[in-house]
Amino acid sequence: MSASTNSPERYSRPGQTTGRRLELWIQPGAREDEASRLVRRARALESEGCVEAVEVREWDAHQDLSSRLHSHREQEARVALQAFKRWAWQHGSELSGFGERRRAGRGRMGPEYVTQRVPRVLLAEYQHGVLVNVTPCDRRARCISERLAGLEAEREQSSRSQLLG
Repeated sequence: MSASTNSPERYSRPGQTTGRRLELWIQPGAREDEASRLVRRARALESEGCVEAVEVREWDAHQDLSSRLHSHREQEARVALQAFKRWAWQHGSELSGFGERRRAGRGRMGPEYVTQRVPRVLLAEYQHGVLVNVTPCDRRARCISERLAGLEAEREQSSRSQLLG
């Protein structure tokens, strides 16, 4: 991943596609019916050829930003969270659904750490490995459904253009 704040975010993952890739980040406690509907819809975009790949990831409602990482899942979530924030900063966007950073502690005498609440569902879009769009939703997932519909419409428009031209 790029360390510069003025360069696009790049991820190098095994099996990475060269076209549009979607990551759907979901909290385990998100409404099951809503989450599965979004996953089905995103996977349908993949099977129709609108996107090359869809990855579904989980992240906890509150992300620990300062403690030692204990799992690969925590590391992926922390890296992604930083990339999403950097993308928003670079594009002058404000990502809704993210809470303020706050200090928390483990038990009565445990060490303090910094935590932040994250959206229930977030859609990240990558084009050629570069983060190009972030759509967070905290209450209802309508904004992600609308974005997926937009991707479908883009594909249809592109198909029509190819037929005409």
